[in-house]
This record gives sequence, structure tokens and C-alpha cells, in this order.
Amino acid sequence: MNLDSTKAEAGMGFASWCGLLALLAALGICWQLRELLIQLFGAVVIAVALCGLVSKVEQQFCLKRWQALLISLFVIFSLAILLTALLVPPFVEQFSELLTQLPKALSYLAKLSNTFLLRIGQSNDFNISGGVKPLLGFAGNHVALRSGILNWHFTFARRDPLCHAHAKHIKGQGSIA
Repeated sequence: MNLDSTKAEAGMGFASWCGLLALLAALGICWQLRELLIQLFGAVVIAVALCGLVSKVEQQFCLKRWQALLISLFVIFSLAILLTALLVPPFVEQFSELLTQLPKALSYLAKLSNTFLLRIGQSNDFNISGGVKPLLGFAGNHVALRSGILNWHFTFARRDPLCHAHAKHIKGQGSIA
């Protein structure tokens, strides 16, 4: 048995712990520098993209590299400004129109939802077993009748706050369960 095999059997040694600690420190430093690294990566991507464009301009017009770079950057910035000038004003106009119409739309939606909720609460047409009745025949009629009574009772109870005691009394008799 040599000395190296006993260290491997004993577990992680001091060197392994130092390596792990150095790895964690490197990851922590990279995490702290993540914004700078993202910007650096973006700059490399832009430089690689510009390199091909500058080379083509340089060869096409027989210019020096720095002149081709200036012309390429001027054309790119001009196109960006032009596109911004053409696309941003319609978006700003539509967004301001949305902001002016939003309160009206929200009040209409509130009215619509209140009307719908009142219609459900006061209408006997809202029947939970409407689709069951044709499928079940006589049993469906029985379920529809019982749900109609329940619907009428709950509608009446919502209208009359004194009806809660009556509802408990009827439920206790078992006539509507």
C-alpha cells in the first residue's frame, strides 16, 4: 500500500478543498461581473458583424480600412435613426389613444360584468342542469326541477337577508337537499 492510495481512500484532501474553494470564488467573481461580461460578449458579436461589412465596403470602393469603418457606421446609424423616426411615432400615437380609451373600456367592462352577475342572480333561466335534462329523461326532469327550486331559493335568499333563517329551516327538513 502506497501513500497516494491511502489519501484517495480517506476522502477529499486539503488540495481538493482548496480547488473547490477556488472554483466557487471564480464563479462568484464571474457572477459579480456578469453585466460586464454580457456587454463584452455583445461587443464581440457587433465587431464580428462589422468586420464582414467593412471588408466588403473596403474592397468595393477601394478605401482604407478606417474609412470603410466610418462609412459603414454612418450608414448603420443613419438606417437606425430613420427606422426609429418611421416606427416610433405611430406606436406613441396608438399608445396614447389606448391610454385615453382605457378608462372607458374598463367602465364598460365593469357595467357588463355587473349586468351579467345580476342576470345570473335574478334569472330563473340560468339552470345548472339544462344540459342534463335531455340526456337523462325522467331523472333529468327530476334534477332540473330540484335545481330550479334551489336556484329560486338562492335567488330569493340573495334578495332577502332575513331569508337565511328560513333557508336553514328548509334545509333541516330535507325538502330541498
